[in-house]
Amino acid sequence: MERDVANLCLVVRRSELRKIGGWTELLASVLDDNRHVKYCLQGAKALWDRPLALSSIPYGYLAGRPFGLWCVGDQAAVIPSFTGDGMSIALHSAAVATEMYLAGESAGQYYHRLRAQLGRGMSLATLLSRIMVTGAGRNLALFGLSKCDAMDRCIDPRPRASSSCQSGTFQSGTRVTVPKRRA
Repeated sequence: MERDVANLCLVVRRSELRKIGGWTELLASVLDDNRHVKYCLQGAKALWDRPLALSSIPYGYLAGRPFGLWCVGDQAAVIPSFTGDGMSIALHSAAVATEMYLAGESAGQYYHRLRAQLGRGMSLATLLSRIMVTGAGRNLALFGLSKCDAMDRCIDPRPRASSSCQSGTFQSGTRVTVPKRRA
């Protein structure tokens, strides 16, 4: 929220958008389904008749060897939005690329290491993302959130700031992964 303007971003499958009828109907559906969002947007007026941007998001994308380029951030890996790890992956990929480039290693070696470090978590997050967009998946999400500390350790066993689920609200510590320097 800035200068009394809020930016509403959401992810929806194209087929769902078509089925529901369009942007106006989707927004009405979101407001009907989520009373917190409805409360926050009470009295708000849209600045535009429709979204400014629509785009496919390649969740689960993990770069291969794009012609010797050293891709970082979303050009290297795209993790589903709900994980909150996009910025962490962007910083991590930049740190790994920098370290390896300065050590004289190749872009191919960089992608091999990045895939080894991110592959498992990316695959699991993408699978969970696909499950959570189904009706049954959304219903199971609340149960899953009640177990998020255990689930979080299963997905990524590295030590980090503690996380907890309280009253259905997920609160997570900030995490930035910094690779260890080689001796």
